[in-house]
Amino acid sequence: MLAEIHDHAVSLRPDAVLELVLQRTGYVDWMAGQANRRGHIEHVETLRELLASSEAPDLATWLADLHLGEVESSSPSDSAAVPLLTIHGSKGREWPVVFICGCEEGLLPFGRTGAKDAGDGVRDEERRLAYVALSRSQVQVYLTWCRTRVRDGDRPELRQPSRFVRALPPELVQPVAVPRS
Repeated sequence: MLAEIHDHAVSLRPDAVLELVLQRTGYVDWMAGQANRRGHIEHVETLRELLASSEAPDLATWLADLHLGEVESSSPSDSAAVPLLTIHGSKGREWPVVFICGCEEGLLPFGRTGAKDAGDGVRDEERRLAYVALSRSQVQVYLTWCRTRVRDGDRPELRQPSRFVRALPPELVQPVAVPRS
């Protein structure tokens, strides 16, 4: 079934691919019997409208546009949507409030830049990325980091705030959650 859908997706418009997937999988019929069906069916309808309003000639083009941030939604509820972006994806945009998650050593800057042999250019690029993230806010920025993070299965690892967070002027930072001693 997947091979058939994939073969058709090359030549069909994005909304026609969705219709084919829905028809071949029986998803809407299956969802009609689920407890939370209304919300899920509404999401499918929103996706259907979004795909139908697209000028993309095929699904691959629509997905590429989506990845590049060029897909615009026509849904009226989008004004209340919360965008989730990478730092690179946020360049050139602003919001009243911004949450930057994972502001800890090993993530921002990325693990390899903390090494002693990391060149100044690599550290400077990471610092510029942190600046991009911080400068997306018009009013307020929330910086979050974990005290511990589970990595490599179930092994908890102690974490420290990013050097970029520690370098911020103290008069501009107001802790919301006080670190444990």
